[in-house]
Formats: sequence, C-alpha cells, structure tokens
Amino acid sequence: MESTKLLLVLVFLSFTCEAAAQDPRLIDAAKKEGGKVIIYGSPETPVVDAVIQTFQKKTGLGADYWRASAMSVMNRAMSEYRAGNALYDVVLNNTDPLYIMAKAGMLAKYDSPTAKKYPNDQIDPYLGPISRLGIVGIVYNKNVVRPENVPRTLEDLVQPKYRGMLVMADPTLHVTTIQ
Repeated sequence: MESTKLLLVLVFLSFTCEAAAQDPRLIDAAKKEGGKVIIYGSPETPVVDAVIQTFQKKTGLGADYWRASAMSVMNRAMSEYRAGNALYDVVLNNTDPLYIMAKAGMLAKYDSPTAKKYPNDQIDPYLGPISRLGIVGIVYNKNVVRPENVPRTLEDLVQPKYRGMLVMADPTLHVTTIQ
C-alpha cells in the first residue's frame, strides 16, 4: 500500500501535463485503495481547488484538502508520520518545512517531469521546480520612523532604539518569520 501511495503522490505532483502519460495501473491501484488523495497544504484553497479539479479530470481520483499555516501542516504531517499513522498522501508546503520533513526521512527526492520547463535557477535540487516564493520585508510607520532611520539589516532591528516598536508573526506558526 505504501508504494502505491508514493506512486500516487508522483502522479498528483505531475498532473499538470504528465498525468495522462502515467501508467494506468497506478491510477487503477489508487482507485482500489479508496480512489481519493488526501492533501495537506498551506496554499490558498481556491488555488488548490483548481489543481484538484484538473487532477480529478485527468485521473478520475477524488481529493480532500486540509489547509493550515505552513508550520501547522508540517507539525500535523510529522506527528502522524512519527506515530506510524500518516493519513496524508501529498503535502504542499513552503520549502523550509519540506526540508525539515525531508531531514526526518518523510520525503523522497522528486524528479519532476515539468522541470525542463523551468530555468535552472528555479529548480531546487531536492524538491524540484520552485513554484511559490515568499517575499519578506520590513514595513514601517513613517510617522514614527523617519526614512533615513529605517532599519536595513537584522542587526539594525536589534538596536535598543527599536525596542518596543517591532511586531512580527509568531515563528512557531509562520514560516516567513523563520526565513
């Protein structure tokens, strides 16, 4: 069953243009196991809904999607994996949580059939094509901090003059804070 799930993950990940070329026996085996893919992810539901619709149309398999923050997705998947009862088939997440999961032995290297369509600098050597980028920046209140005094580095941010002036997302819940 585990090998069929792994192959099903590969079918799902390559749905965009390659799913029709997959071995029909894999899809038939997945249908016999329940005919549904369980997906955990952090991308917005409307984006994933479009992916799922295409996947369903090309494979005839159903899909259920559970969405949460990147850290929550990672924590749930890792907890299930460590307990020996992983309920997910596919995890869609940011790079850093995926690397943590890979280090825990949860992921296999994926050679994407669509990688040839990406520039080389947009292909992660372990995870494949990079499809999501998180832009992290500093926003400041110009009525409190003058433009010439805006912190420009992490070292600037820890200067005493900014004490009590910083707000950031909880790093246990938001990957961008860790990045």
